[in-house]
Amino acid sequence: MERFINEIDGEIASLEAQLLTVKGTDTEVYTRIVGYHRALSNWNKGKREEYNHRVCFDADKWLSNEIVDKHSSNIVMRNETDFSFTTYGNVSKYVFFYGEYCRNCKPVKDYIDQIAIEGEKVDVGSDLGLNIARQYNVTTTPTVIMLDTNNQVIAKLHSKEELISFTNKFDEAIA
Repeated sequence: MERFINEIDGEIASLEAQLLTVKGTDTEVYTRIVGYHRALSNWNKGKREEYNHRVCFDADKWLSNEIVDKHSSNIVMRNETDFSFTTYGNVSKYVFFYGEYCRNCKPVKDYIDQIAIEGEKVDVGSDLGLNIARQYNVTTTPTVIMLDTNNQVIAKLHSKEELISFTNKFDEAIA
């Protein structure tokens, strides 16, 4: 049986109209608030407004915020804390903050043991480690802070993938 284009167009228009009236069920959204998870529907007006202004951190966008210094051909990255520019080539050491029960810390630790940068590992479970973390404004584990020769923060990295991306760019800069 042969169908005409007008019939097919009419059928498509009918299906498109049906799509406009499709209704799903509401989804309950939970998110962290003041140390625990709670349904958004239970939040007060002020907290809901704050939630609307939250921005997800995009590591790829942050790490791509780099330029090439035309005078020295160094790769340069924006410093997270003061928005000045620092070269990867100035990395002198790292400080790795980890927690004993942090499931994401082991892959970072395994990778950081292989890189050719000197550094120290700090367990935030101890009082001393927690105080050091406060000095660097570290609020989550894992966190790897890359420091320059003046002990200025060049980068804060929070995953193995970020660390790999950073060290690859570091290796390119010193090559």
